[in-house]
Amino acid sequence: MASQTETKNTFVGMQLETTRQTISQDVINDYVQRTGDNHPWYTGESPFGKPVVPAMLTYNWPGHPNTTWYPENIYGNLHARHEFEWYQPALAGDTLIGHRVIVDRYEKRGRVYLVPELTIVRESDGAIILKQRHHQSFLLEGESLQETKTVAVDKSREQEATRTRSSHPSDGESLEIFGPVTKFVDKAVADQYSGLKPNYHNDLEAASDLGFPDIVVQGTLSLSYICELLTKRFGAGLFVGGRLDIKFVNVLWVGENISAKGALRELAREGGKERAQTTVWTEKDDGTVTIVGQASAVI
Repeated sequence: MASQTETKNTFVGMQLETTRQTISQDVINDYVQRTGDNHPWYTGESPFGKPVVPAMLTYNWPGHPNTTWYPENIYGNLHARHEFEWYQPALAGDTLIGHRVIVDRYEKRGRVYLVPELTIVRESDGAIILKQRHHQSFLLEGESLQETKTVAVDKSREQEATRTRSSHPSDGESLEIFGPVTKFVDKAVADQYSGLKPNYHNDLEAASDLGFPDIVVQGTLSLSYICELLTKRFGAGLFVGGRLDIKFVNVLWVGENISAKGALRELAREGGKERAQTTVWTEKDDGTVTIVGQASAVI
């Protein structure tokens, strides 16, 4: 019998929702409170004049549904990869229009990956603010694992030889190590970010129902720490021409410390400026890496 994941009618070219949202100062202030990222540009004057919308806020701006393309059975589903390209900053008070379309679907190691691409433009002038691709993975045998109550992701897996890297992201030649941005993600932080409605990012029972032994910290919260790190280091260069491509390699569980760090690898000429090429990652206190990827910004 085929699983629901296999038969779900999500296909490349499938048009998803178009949404419209005004990013008020209240919306920005809510993001600051939920993430703890209180950069002064978010509430006061920025290099662009008015307060700037945080680089990560446009991922899950209010009113922007993000599960319309999910299969019916989401047992053991995980955020796997995320790609960003920032072109222009959005400013407090801007009205943004976002449209998504499925651009890829592939299978790997017992999972199907669905990839919607989101393009956000400013309504007033049509400027492209951001393009991003979100890779979400779903277990091909999710139904059968759920029926047998098999744990979809075991905490011990991050210590397995097949999941450990022979080298740390900080290894190798670098011009500079920057960061860290360090946070302790307890239940209160998870509630603040993911909302009080029970889900596997804030409730143990809900996490267990989806095959997880503990509360799974929402991947985008750790991703917001990387964006905080990059904003602090590169400022305006992240919002105009910045790029980020990361993979989630291990789960952050509630009750753990996490640190976002970066290594500047190379400076390359780009027109009259330079582009900084970096490696970025997040790691737990024991050195377990949860996110790793590449980022660049114009300086």
